[in-house]
Amino acid sequence: MSSCLTGCATIFGGSKYVANVVVEHHPNASIVYNGKNRGNGNATFKINRRDANKVAIVVKEKGCETQVFNYNHRELRGWTLGIPFGLGAGYSSFINLFARLDGANGAELTGLFVGNMIMLAGIPIGVDAITGAYWRPDISVEKGITRVDMNPMSFS
Repeated sequence: MSSCLTGCATIFGGSKYVANVVVEHHPNASIVYNGKNRGNGNATFKINRRDANKVAIVVKEKGCETQVFNYNHRELRGWTLGIPFGLGAGYSSFINLFARLDGANGAELTGLFVGNMIMLAGIPIGVDAITGAYWRPDISVEKGITRVDMNPMSFS
């Protein structure tokens, strides 16, 4: 049932992304995110995509000053909007062809097209917007962030 109510952005990339934090030359440094210790020296954890612009990672180590790394920029994963619109438009055009052959007038065809677009593109787009699946960290602005995994089919 969840796959019927999930949009493309959520299916291809999920509502979370995997963050891998490495504190070079400090294997005992504590890495804290959302008040929880995620590891020492190296940590991997998931962050909600909608919060990609609200990330604060705290690094602590005995004998060293505590450091806080704030990430305040996110960017839209634009390709995720194209899939539902493309599929919705293609399906609507296909249905309109049969409606036209059946004698439908222009107003009926327009209503059919709009209704199909809302059903086929609107619902997945809305679900993806709610889950925040359209966002990712903006690596062009944020220092210290690199993209490691470019596989959109990762479902973990």
